[in-house]
Amino acid sequence: MAPVDHVAALLLGLGNGGVFAALALARVTTYRASGVINFATGAVALYVAYTYAGLRRGELLVPFPGLPRTLDLGQPLTLAPAVALALAVGALVGALLYLLVFRPLRHAPQLTRAVASLGVLVVLQGVLAIRQGTGPISVAPIFASQRWTVGTATIPSDRAYLALTVAGRRRLDRHPPHQRVRSGLARTFQSLELYDDLSVEENVRVAAFAVRRRDRPAAVHRALDQVGILALRDRPAGGLSQGERQLVSIARACVTEPEVLLLDEPAAGLDTTESRWLGERIRDIAWSGTGVLLVDHDVALVLDVCAHVYVLDFGNVIAEGPPDAIRADRAVADAYLGGVHDAAVLA
Repeated sequence: MAPVDHVAALLLGLGNGGVFAALALARVTTYRASGVINFATGAVALYVAYTYAGLRRGELLVPFPGLPRTLDLGQPLTLAPAVALALAVGALVGALLYLLVFRPLRHAPQLTRAVASLGVLVVLQGVLAIRQGTGPISVAPIFASQRWTVGTATIPSDRAYLALTVAGRRRLDRHPPHQRVRSGLARTFQSLELYDDLSVEENVRVAAFAVRRRDRPAAVHRALDQVGILALRDRPAGGLSQGERQLVSIARACVTEPEVLLLDEPAAGLDTTESRWLGERIRDIAWSGTGVLLVDHDVALVLDVCAHVYVLDFGNVIAEGPPDAIRADRAVADAYLGGVHDAAVLA
């Protein structure tokens, strides 16, 4: 493949990736808002897309059985009104689902809420299949319809525009720490940097500056509860065990509800039991929708917690992949356990 074809493939991939990233972000957002891993997010987005397509043709899709399939609006809507009305319909559907399904289940076990959202997914897909059909539909393009030929690949212009939007995301490494926090990034320190003369709650509270003042008490309470140290809130940090101190450091980073959490060797100084306990807390944070980047020398912790692993040896990546692949990698065994050990020891 010629270099120009690689560029074309990159643009096509970024276009598709941007759409999937938007759907993934919607799922995380709905989880944080409702506490439910909402599998129906994609179906709601699909309903909004069908609604938008109908509005551009001059008709409104009616999802309720017994009524006409569409309502004739008299004339097609232009881009801005169609987008606004489609989003309003989507917001109405989301509000109804919350009131009828998710709000009554907000205190139910997480598995129950997840199953309920699967039920919503099936119902919405069924309604769309019955009312709209399963065949493809055409819709007026948002941008001028153009196709550019790059090497042997043909790139639709909308993919290129979306790729440029994704590529235009700002870089956080050029901003001071407080702006990085407000952009959704948080980190812990290997040396912990706790205030030993302050209580656990006070240590967490000092990091809540990025949270609105009236929301800070609830944010501190939520962070302490998330890592399982709510009962220690009044204890001085200087009197805690090393494992408990690590959890205080993580709670302090979580108080701003970051999108991405960077953990710098949180298992340093912990024994096997404490490390396993720490791993459970980190896994809970990841399941809550926060992205976690973990750097640690505790091989067992990393392989137990992480979904994808990069192994470095003197700054060079020597292995990459899921935990099972890393366990079976001889180079990893040689680098971290010594050449006399078999790779199976990692298991």
